[in-house]
Amino acid sequence: MAIRRFEPEDASATYQVFFDAVREGAKARYTAAQRAAWAPHDSLPDGWAEKLGHATTFVAELDRRVLGFMSVLDWAQIDMAYVAPDQMGKGTALELYDAIEAHIRRQGLIKMTVEASHLAKPFFERQGWQVEAAQVVQRDGVDIPNFRMFKTL
Repeated sequence: MAIRRFEPEDASATYQVFFDAVREGAKARYTAAQRAAWAPHDSLPDGWAEKLGHATTFVAELDRRVLGFMSVLDWAQIDMAYVAPDQMGKGTALELYDAIEAHIRRQGLIKMTVEASHLAKPFFERQGWQVEAAQVVQRDGVDIPNFRMFKTL
């Protein structure tokens, strides 16, 4: 597996990973309505490539297949962290995370933040993150619980 920076040509593949991770991978923790509100489009929405391109985004790839991606904003907030459902628990997220944390450390920043799903929370806790607060965000009028977390570097 290779970890590399996002390129605009990755837009469709990364969106498919996001969509599959939410719609299939999150089934155990989120209702169908929550997953549909979280990932409402089954095709690439406008602005997706720009969103990932404006962040620092790393992509995990094997044999030209995008397995996952993770992005971080300039102020050290992890914005998106998704792996394909068949990659969950196989180390893909950890390799992406290591690239993100190394990037943040090189920037000289000392605190990282994330709004983590029920699925991502245990992963981040294993990396030394702490829960600041449980919260609920709304997407299309649907409540979706998650956790505001931080890590001091």
